Amino acid sequence: MRAMRAEGPRRARRAAATLLGALVLGLSGVGELRAQTAADASRWEVVCDTGCRMGQVVMSQGRIVSRVLVYHLSGTEIVEVFLPLGVSMLAPIYIQVDDEVRLNVRMATCRADGCLGVVTDTPAAIDAFRRGFDMQLWFTGFDDAGEYFYPFDLRGFSAAYRAYSEGQ
Repeated sequence: MRAMRAEGPRRARRAAATLLGALVLGLSGVGELRAQTAADASRWEVVCDTGCRMGQVVMSQGRIVSRVLVYHLSGTEIVEVFLPLGVSMLAPIYIQVDDEVRLNVRMATCRADGCLGVVTDTPAAIDAFRRGFDMQLWFTGFDDAGEYFYPFDLRGFSAAYRAYSEGQ
């Protein structure tokens, strides 16, 4: 799935955004691969092994193009995002939930397959995700300075978060 270029009112962009792809989980790229059909692409996946993590992934042509993960690291809950290379680190990167809540993302590093960042206010993010219906991960392209987003569906987040929390 290609990132959607921002045009027109935000509500129109959100309505036009669809999530087609598969879900993959893993802590910074390591985890189980689970193919999904477009019909269940809104599912949040929970994986528990040495610890639990949950997330939703946008894939295109067999590769991850964007991801949102929730996990604990050294006793601290983290909301991690993954974006493709070519993201401007000089422009704001944020998650928008239901046109109401805007959560800032601080990018941490880039590697060969993309860039990783964290939401700066995890408790606010979890609260917004639990109450929300959809979200978009917004970024600006480095080459063209265009604003883009990847859509994520929040249906099922609360149930998955309960399972994730119980597995900790």
